[in-house]
Amino acid sequence: MSSPDIPENDVRLYVPETDRWAAHLKSDWDRLYCFGKFPGQDFHHLILHGELYLRSRGEETVYCLECALRQGIATFDRLFWQHRKRKSLE
Repeated sequence: MSSPDIPENDVRLYVPETDRWAAHLKSDWDRLYCFGKFPGQDFHHLILHGELYLRSRGEETVYCLECALRQGIATFDRLFWQHRKRKSLE
């Protein structure tokens, strides 16, 4: 659903639980594996040099943005805070 205030090609990501997750930019060539797996695959994939990823605070859990979206950790929903409030009232 598009809003007149939000451009159609808006590709911003949001992480509702900011106290639990932090965004990072991989700036080295050390191996770092995503904790998620792509559908149909039985292995964890690499997070590459220059890739943005999420790391849980206080833990070593790491997700690439694609897996974070699939797990519900990240969202494209700019109004996530309103939708979350509505869901908790039901």
